[in-house]
Amino acid sequence: MTQSPDNPEDPSSSSSPSQPPTTAGLNWTEILQKTKNVQREFSENNSKSLDNFQTYVESKFLPCHDQFLVYAKEMSLSKSDSKLCPDKIKELVVQTRAALRFGLSYLSIYEKYSSYSSEETVDVVRAIQYTTIIEYRWYEPLVTLLSQRRGDSKCRIYAAQLMSNLVTSNVQTAVFVSSNVRISPSSESVSSSIIETISSSPVCGGGVEPNWVDMILSAAISRNREAIAAITAILHNCICSLLIKNISSNGMLISTLLRHFVSAEAVTDAIVKVDDVSGSKKEQVDDHWDSATEWIQLFLSKLAKLGMLLSMFSSINTPRCTTSTSITSTDGKCTKSTLRKLLPEQNILLHCMSREIDTYAMEYCTNNNNVQDPFGEEAAIGEPSNSSYAFLASLMIELSPWFRRQRLPKTTKTHEYDQIKEEGDDDFNQQLMLSGYITINEILGCSLGIDSPLNKILRLYLGQETIILQEAIKSLGVMLDDLAGKSVGCKSSDIHMTKDDQRLLVSLVQFVGNFCYKCRHNQDLLRMTIVPKEIESIDGYDEGSGKNSESSSDKNTNVVMRNGLHVLLSCTTHATACFTLREWGVIAIRHLLEDNSENQAVVEELMAQDTVQSAELQQAGVQVQMTPKGNFSISPIDEK
Repeated sequence: MTQSPDNPEDPSSSSSPSQPPTTAGLNWTEILQKTKNVQREFSENNSKSLDNFQTYVESKFLPCHDQFLVYAKEMSLSKSDSKLCPDKIKELVVQTRAALRFGLSYLSIYEKYSSYSSEETVDVVRAIQYTTIIEYRWYEPLVTLLSQRRGDSKCRIYAAQLMSNLVTSNVQTAVFVSSNVRISPSSESVSSSIIETISSSPVCGGGVEPNWVDMILSAAISRNREAIAAITAILHNCICSLLIKNISSNGMLISTLLRHFVSAEAVTDAIVKVDDVSGSKKEQVDDHWDSATEWIQLFLSKLAKLGMLLSMFSSINTPRCTTSTSITSTDGKCTKSTLRKLLPEQNILLHCMSREIDTYAMEYCTNNNNVQDPFGEEAAIGEPSNSSYAFLASLMIELSPWFRRQRLPKTTKTHEYDQIKEEGDDDFNQQLMLSGYITINEILGCSLGIDSPLNKILRLYLGQETIILQEAIKSLGVMLDDLAGKSVGCKSSDIHMTKDDQRLLVSLVQFVGNFCYKCRHNQDLLRMTIVPKEIESIDGYDEGSGKNSESSSDKNTNVVMRNGLHVLLSCTTHATACFTLREWGVIAIRHLLEDNSENQAVVEELMAQDTVQSAELQQAGVQVQMTPKGNFSISPIDEK
């Protein structure tokens, strides 16, 4: 690595913040104005040479570093320890702003007005990035001032933007910065910070080693969303380095980003407007979206595309209950473990991934050759167990027994549920668990509906090696039983479903249908899965496993036994109270009956027994029709 002949650390180490020797004779506002004048000249005469200007710019690299360093040292002091008067501090801030803007502006001159070819211009810009970051080590004072709580908001924004520009499209500088800046503070630094806070003698962070977490937190504490956006942009541009796994597995960094996904003001407004249902969902979401949210979304989605969803999710510690069921292990079998809680940060991460999946599904329909899978293409032939989709499936399997316990009558809830409840469940946690469960269903339901070679492999793998389909259809059965019990004696027009119930009902039907799309194994598995109404049968894994499940009907003669096809057909009862349920129901049943004579025969038998065309369906204003060839449709009843 090339070192500067004039080590920038030497003069700064011998100077005090109140008497900066290397910057006292420079007026950065004048230097910035000269740079703007040069930019104006080149806009009028593109043929003018940049050589003289380049020499002038390079002569300012060391003073620029020193200006940043003087400002960072001053901001590391508390106000009581500062030796500068308010006017001097104001002048320091003004000069530092100008120096930062100088750094931002001269790169744009080369990019816009250079007489070089585009390739030569890129080389020149990269050379400048290399010189400023690696030789003159601009990153050191920049990350220091970004990590400090005290500081000017515009200086913070400019510093973050300058850092981002200096690592953009440059592997050398990106690797250098990511290798020399800590991801999160050390445990000793965290302990020291806590002790200082308790002792009521906090400092501004001068003794803490700069790190990405402190940069984001400092910007968040000052409510500087633009700075958060720029800092996240730096991280995004540094992803090309070799520290991807370290970044994605650092729980402190991932959690900090997720906690500041939206601004504090947006959260406050959402709480105030929680009872306001006049606005549409899209309007409410867009109100919370800003540049910081956009960059955090881009950063997390970039990690997910590199196959790091499992690493990010797992880095956020999650309590688990070892006394319950179930997760798919590395050998594809069920083990005794389930989630006790889903943290808010994990829910935000899932919602980010849901947004990416929706965008991917829409783009794939129009240009399927050039769209990158949002979770990467690591689920190659022979390795689907390593995919992010398999991880999401395991989460859904873990949460399914919990969901069914919530929808069952209190008299049937088991002692095991009561124990888990006593260990820390509360209404807030229940809502987080439900939100996560719905979002996972929506992600899998949407993603598996894409007709890609990858999904063909995933459908068969998940159907053969996991119990996700059985869990989904049993959860759907319990949900339908609960809704039926609540709507007894009500007209179809009077049935009310919560937004969560509507989302979950549609997502479960969508998932089951898309999971069976062009997959004979999964079609047969759904038919053979028995869905009883008793809690003792539902939470066991003997029934619904796809192996000799028909014989389970002899275990308890008082239990009404249904197969998965029957449950799916019964969903149409709630079509009038649930938007798009009828459409997704038709699609799901088509996928289940396509080229499957056994499933067609079961549906014919149900129709012959008047099981499908029930009074509830007639009350809902729909009727079921199936041709001798197995074509199935749901249509409104003509009223004359």
